[in-house]
Amino acid sequence: MRRASSSSSPSSSASSARVGSSDKKRRRLSGECSLRNNDASISRDSQIWIPMVFLITIAIATCYADRSNISVAAISMAKELEWSKTTEGVVLSAFFVGYAGTQLVGGRAADVAGGKRVLAVGVAAWSIATALTPLCARGGIGTLLFIRCALGAGEGVAFPAAHSLIARHVPMRRRSVAVAAITSASYVGAAAAFLLTPTIIESSGWPAAFYGFAAAALVWIPAWLPLDLPPPNKPSESPSLPQSTSAIWRLARRKEVWAIMAAQYGQSVGLYGLLSWLPTYYDDVYDIPLSNLPALTVAPYILQGVVGVGAGWFADRLISGGVRNRDVRVLLQSIGMLGPATALLFVASAELPAESAAIAIDIGLGLSALTLGGVSVNHLDISPRNAGSVFALGNTCATLGGLVAVPAIGRILDNTHDWSLVFGLISAHFVVGVVAYVAWCGGERVDD
Repeated sequence: MRRASSSSSPSSSASSARVGSSDKKRRRLSGECSLRNNDASISRDSQIWIPMVFLITIAIATCYADRSNISVAAISMAKELEWSKTTEGVVLSAFFVGYAGTQLVGGRAADVAGGKRVLAVGVAAWSIATALTPLCARGGIGTLLFIRCALGAGEGVAFPAAHSLIARHVPMRRRSVAVAAITSASYVGAAAAFLLTPTIIESSGWPAAFYGFAAAALVWIPAWLPLDLPPPNKPSESPSLPQSTSAIWRLARRKEVWAIMAAQYGQSVGLYGLLSWLPTYYDDVYDIPLSNLPALTVAPYILQGVVGVGAGWFADRLISGGVRNRDVRVLLQSIGMLGPATALLFVASAELPAESAAIAIDIGLGLSALTLGGVSVNHLDISPRNAGSVFALGNTCATLGGLVAVPAIGRILDNTHDWSLVFGLISAHFVVGVVAYVAWCGGERVDD
């Protein structure tokens, strides 16, 4: 009897293994079928995704211009309002408090109710906050911090809504390019702010910079609202409807999601830190006049925009050619984080003229845009049906990186006046972030 029992055990185990393997295969095929069905419904809805992506890129460019102009204006504001570097850092970082607060709310709302309305509300809210910034700044530090938080809250829904719209309306084979296009628009917006703000300030004063950029919403909203996007609860889209909130939190415990969060935090300490403090760096270290700042601060963002779009195209080509999703994401993310870390360490360790330092920083920031084919699209690999929510988790961590880095840099500069220390700490975050990403990154669906 014991012999019979023991002989049947391997057969039973093998049968269970086959059943488990069959279940996994069915789930994978079901996910692939869902994605094919979604692409089919997209093709039936014609090419509406093309103007949609175009208008989203305009919104994201406006978003980054509205948040970035204060990085230049802060030089004049600090002199007029007698801010220390620590105060300046607190003002710049207040944005991230509001930005972090609406990431998950915006992502979930976009996944469930559709991203079109969410994005429209966000654009209106952050534009009003931008226009009110000069009045609040002169009203005292408290009112300025409040309106900067409000600006962040409005902008916090932008990327989650955009990624939810891409997951729902853009064909799978075009998603890396779409994500790269809208993210590259952030660099274009920052470049526009750094290019135009000094001229506006010198001709009309620093308040005019906020009024001018806020007015962009008056053009964008009338173009966006008539766009005829299918509602999120169309029957043909039911296989891609988002999961319950409890399922989202279970998903948040996956190592693949933690890889996204770790990489977003690590790279954002550097990118948000540089975005906020780069004009001040050139003013402090090289005493560059305000009118000459665009020559040093605009180039990296133009370069990032070009590299970012190329990264999306390159990622899609590799995947279409049979390279695994994970391998593509890891390759581009590694170069995109180790490149700027190396460039900043070089600037920190050598005494360079302004032009040479700017070239090194430009190269590093240009390489950072390769992450648009890495972590910036990885959530669409692992959970397309919850793209807005998973992106929001990663972007919340990115926001925390900015919330920590921007005031910390101000405090370090007040205490040490040492930009080499600042660049060294930023580089360390790049390295730690990419190590975590490589260890945990995934390339296949995990939400079924």
